[in-house]
Amino acid sequence: MATFSSLSLILILSLTAGDILRRGDAAAAAISTVCAKTRQPSLCVNLLKSSDTRSATANLAVLAQIAIDAATDSAGGVKIRAHNLFLSARNPNLKSIYGNCQNLYAKGLDQLFIAPEYLQNRNYGKLVAAAAVVGGGARGCATAAAKDAALKQGNDDTAVLADAVGVIARLL
Repeated sequence: MATFSSLSLILILSLTAGDILRRGDAAAAAISTVCAKTRQPSLCVNLLKSSDTRSATANLAVLAQIAIDAATDSAGGVKIRAHNLFLSARNPNLKSIYGNCQNLYAKGLDQLFIAPEYLQNRNYGKLVAAAAVVGGGARGCATAAAKDAALKQGNDDTAVLADAVGVIARLL
């Protein structure tokens, strides 16, 4: 009787482990598929894999939420950095550039805050449009980003994550 129970337990554990490994392989394939369609595939893979532990086993819907969350965090950091640069700028031209960047990111964040609702309601067209606003804001902020390394990194990250959200929404 004990031997049968032990064998049953081993079988159950083996099946469970196999299922977990298959989900991990599927998630890695999903990340690769999505990121291959972005402007910076290797950065996309790094950002999605490192931003959330769920990415190791995520299906596309969960991966979309992970990308939205990571984009929101990144965009928030960029907006704060642009605001601080705006406040410290003495040159009126720089002040204008940083102010514009800050405004673009405010609009992008508005879209990112509503993006989870679009995802939950399976309104993928609106999710694609929201990602486009965020990505457009990042591209519009390129001049400001070129003047500050930290701003550039955050801007690049946000642009890639916005690309990923748009790609995933088209795949769903």
